[in-house]
Amino acid sequence: FNLRFPLAGLLTAAVDQFELQGIDVDGECREGIVDETAAFVRERLQVLLLDEGLPFPSVEAALGAPAADLPSLAVRARGFAAMAGRESFQDAVIAYNRCAALAAKDPAAGERSVDPALFSDDAERELAAAYEAARGPLLGALDNLELESAIDVAAGLRPAVDRYFDAVLVMDPDDAVRANRLAQLAAVTGLIGRIGAFGRLPLGQT
Repeated sequence: FNLRFPLAGLLTAAVDQFELQGIDVDGECREGIVDETAAFVRERLQVLLLDEGLPFPSVEAALGAPAADLPSLAVRARGFAAMAGRESFQDAVIAYNRCAALAAKDPAAGERSVDPALFSDDAERELAAAYEAARGPLLGALDNLELESAIDVAAGLRPAVDRYFDAVLVMDPDDAVRANRLAQLAAVTGLIGRIGAFGRLPLGQT
């Protein structure tokens, strides 16, 4: 019925009901029950989506999104399949993958704040401005499950991403500059990644 309840919250509430009936569930067991049941439910969702005839990569990319409720994941899977081949979708996926490929070299990059004082190239400032302009509209579109709008916003980041890689040496010899640039790419990766795990889509088939 497209009820957008967080899956983990529903399962935690279910465990609470067992405890109210006098069944003792210790903390470690509770966490295991919630995690294992959530994994089972997500596997069932994957099967249902594949049974609809959706491509496996589209389903995988959708299930890799950090969405808390099942309807949000299902909308993504169907949307990715429907938009495959569109220029805007390709641009969003390329922008994501270009940034993700380098950001992955520093697992801690996503935990750092970007310091504009360390920018030395206009391309860095342009990407930062594009990111800030895209963040609100993209997250707002996802909150309302307006997937095409979110994709369009993400696609709009590609020109700034392309210019960034043309003009900026990300792996700068200066430790602080390099860390800041990786953090900037991680921020863009994280933002677009709210839509889906686009790294799971085969190259050339987006």
